Amino acid sequence: MTAPAEPPLVVDPDEVARRAGLDLDDEQVAQAVQDAIRDATSDAESYLGYPLIPLTATDTGLWPPPYDGEWELSQEPVNTIVQVTAELDAQLQPTGLYTVQYLYGRDAREAEYAPIRRWITAAAAYAHPMVRRLADQAAVRRRVKSVSAEGQSVTYDDGPSTADAPTGGVPPQSSMDRWRLAGRRAYTRPGWTIPRPY
Repeated sequence: MTAPAEPPLVVDPDEVARRAGLDLDDEQVAQAVQDAIRDATSDAESYLGYPLIPLTATDTGLWPPPYDGEWELSQEPVNTIVQVTAELDAQLQPTGLYTVQYLYGRDAREAEYAPIRRWITAAAAYAHPMVRRLADQAAVRRRVKSVSAEGQSVTYDDGPSTADAPTGGVPPQSSMDRWRLAGRRAYTRPGWTIPRPY
């Protein structure tokens, strides 16, 4: 049995690496950038309430939609209806119910979802701890303050650490609110309390 294939990335790893000041030729950097993109995509999907690369779902036992209506499917938003099949009983007679296979979610690679891609790119480049740590290490390796005339001594600049830098380059998640499912909010289980800072 083979492992399921990873879904395609929503944003270009080259753009994330460029913004972070990293070189994708290094295998460790390439893997960290891909992980950062997947993590940022997962964060966006959690916030929005649906996948950003359409997934396949199948609902069975559905009544046909009313005239000029839509199927009542379990996942939303519905991207495409792939196939509708009439269900048959043991005698191979139609039951009046249908099985619907469909794609749900939005394809964030399309042009209209550029703000979602911008958020994912910024979150991966500026907020992911592994990418920031690699960017900090790369910056330290490159920051030479001075070199003596004969090359006998080198002084390095002690710049600020980018790993702990504030994430000012990441737009707020509310920049994606236009595509968020209506009524989506976080719930706390009964009996659980949210810690207060006082």
